Amino acid sequence: MKKERKYIGVKDLILGVLLSCVVLVLFFVVSPLLQPLGVHVSLILAVVIPAIIGGSVYLLLINKSPRTGTIFVFCLPFALMFMITGTVATPIMYLLCGIIGELIMLGGGWQTKWCGVIPYCLFWLVSSFGSLVSMLIMPESSVKAFMGMGMDQTTAQTMFETSLATFTDPVFITVQAVSAIAAAILGYFIGTKTLLKHFKGAVVA
Repeated sequence: MKKERKYIGVKDLILGVLLSCVVLVLFFVVSPLLQPLGVHVSLILAVVIPAIIGGSVYLLLINKSPRTGTIFVFCLPFALMFMITGTVATPIMYLLCGIIGELIMLGGGWQTKWCGVIPYCLFWLVSSFGSLVSMLIMPESSVKAFMGMGMDQTTAQTMFETSLATFTDPVFITVQAVSAIAAAILGYFIGTKTLLKHFKGAVVA
């Protein structure tokens, strides 16, 4: 009888990156389309929609590759993308999310039906508040990022202050956090129902 591998291999790595990129593209495609709805609504829905739709993609990954390293690989493309944009704090948060997710899944997490939802919720919380953390830790870098969009320094500074005020509003933070967690759980639940018949005996069975 062939022994089941505990750690991801090359095929798992490729699969994880590809499926994560599907969610990544969805995340960046949805955001601009929601801007006419207003700052608060668009920021919340920019996480809620990908979290719900991406739940099935995430379930597909952890069922096809229920091994150590899978959660980290799922977070990796997001970390690299935000690193390319010039931010530092957000990529670090995604990498930490991957590490914490791996620790959560140790000790039988892969055999537990709902254990996998915890890293998924954490992932979308990072997606919700990564920009805020970057602004708080590295304000100068955030201003430069706005200037990189074609703004002069005064306009960039004003945009930074406006964005920071929006992100730090207590009501907005609460709604954003609750929405992200609820959307992640809903997406995960939909994923279990969608993929249950295809993966008998796996995580969702």
